[in-house]
Amino acid sequence: DDEGAFSSVSSKNNTDKNIYSYADPKTGRSVNIHLSSIHAVKGRTHLATLVLDTFWHKRNMEAILKAVPDVVVSVHCNKFPSSLRRGAQLFFNDFSEDGKRLATSIQDKLNVLNIEYVGRGYSALKGDYYILNCSEYPSCIVECGFLSNAEDEKLLLENAYRQKLVKAIADGITGFLLG
Repeated sequence: DDEGAFSSVSSKNNTDKNIYSYADPKTGRSVNIHLSSIHAVKGRTHLATLVLDTFWHKRNMEAILKAVPDVVVSVHCNKFPSSLRRGAQLFFNDFSEDGKRLATSIQDKLNVLNIEYVGRGYSALKGDYYILNCSEYPSCIVECGFLSNAEDEKLLLENAYRQKLVKAIADGITGFLLG
């Protein structure tokens, strides 16, 4: 029974290394994206939440509902029977137009990496998964790559590549929130 890993760090205990901040110089609007934690404090900025694991469904749903986030992004690595499948792929709930816009915004940013490392981009796909259906918030699943593909697995083990993934995901969230 794998309960997975879950972080619930309050904003009081958070450090700058877990925050990606963006301010639009034209409008003055800003976004703080708190990585790998759930935060319940909303102020002058938007709040985005990355949930790093959804194996423990009930606890994550309760935490998401309590946090009142602007978006929910669940980040994973994929596995597929064929080792030929590669690249980052997004999923959204077909009944959520905002979820689709969020997934498309992140997919567009990740496609820059997909094109560079995989040779092609992807479209965000419809998915019927628990994390997409457990709340009314715009939600998506980010599959960062395929552990069943040796090239993707090698990339996912590189810190520099993981930082590029984080930046692309954060930029996609920012684009959605400020768009």
